Amino acid sequence: MVAELPLRWVVVCEAVGDCDLATGLADRYALEPAHGLGDWIRDDLDTYRHWRGLTDQDRFMPWKWVAAVAKQRRLRVHGYKGPETLPSFEVLRVFRLIALSEEKLPAGLLLVRDTDADRTRRQEFTESVRELQALLDGRGAGMRLCLALPHPEAEAWLLAGFEPESAEEQEALEVVRRDLGYDPRLHADRMNPGVEVTAQGPVRSSTKRVLDALTAGDSDRRRRCWADAPFERLRARGGDAGLTDFFKDLDAQFLASLREAGGP
Repeated sequence: MVAELPLRWVVVCEAVGDCDLATGLADRYALEPAHGLGDWIRDDLDTYRHWRGLTDQDRFMPWKWVAAVAKQRRLRVHGYKGPETLPSFEVLRVFRLIALSEEKLPAGLLLVRDTDADRTRRQEFTESVRELQALLDGRGAGMRLCLALPHPEAEAWLLAGFEPESAEEQEALEVVRRDLGYDPRLHADRMNPGVEVTAQGPVRSSTKRVLDALTAGDSDRRRRCWADAPFERLRARGGDAGLTDFFKDLDAQFLASLREAGGP
C-alpha cells in the first residue's frame, strides 16, 4: 500500500517553543546524511512529512486543550490495559480524540512533555506509549508514537547545546559555573524546573534563569542552542536530560515512517 504524502505527524506539547524545539530537532535529525535517509527524501522533506495539530491549520495540540476537550466531551478512557497512571490517561485521551475527529489515523504522534524533574514520568510515559503502540500494531492501525521528554524541562536541552560565541558569553558561563559549582551544559538534568524566583530570592539552579543569563534573554540565541549544535555535542551532554532517548525514538519511529514512505 502506497503511503499518502505528506505523512501527517500530530504534535502534542505545551507551547509553541516546545513544538519548534522538538520538530526542529526531528527535521535536523532526518536531514543528517549519517542517519540513513535517501537523498530524495532529504532534498524534499516537506513533501514527505507535515507537522500539525488536530487539523492542518494547527501547529500543535496543547496538552491543556486535550484535557479540557476530553472533559467537555466526556471522553472515556476505560478499557485500556496499560499502567493506570496519569501519563497513560493523557496518551489515551490524545489517541481517542484524534480517532473521533478523523476518518483515518495520522502517520504518527509526537508527544512532547517536560518531566518537571520527576524521573518516574519518563518511565510512565514510555510504558504507556509502548502499551498503546502494541495495541495499535495488534489492530493493524499503523500509527507510530514518538516521545520527546526533556528532563527536567525543555530549557535543559538548550543548555546542553550552548557553546559560548563571544567573550561576554564565556564570562557569563564562568559566572554561572562558579555560582552553581558545576557546568550547567554537562549537568542540565540537575537543574530546577519552573521556579525562577522564591521569597528568598532567585533560584540559582533554575534552568530558565541560567539560560537567560547565558543567552542574555535573546530568543534567536536560544534557538541557535539547538538549531546549530552538532548532534555529537547534544548526545554527549544531553543523555541524562532525555536527548539520547529522543534520538532513539526518532530513529525507530519518525525516520522509519519516512523510509517506508520513500521506498528503498
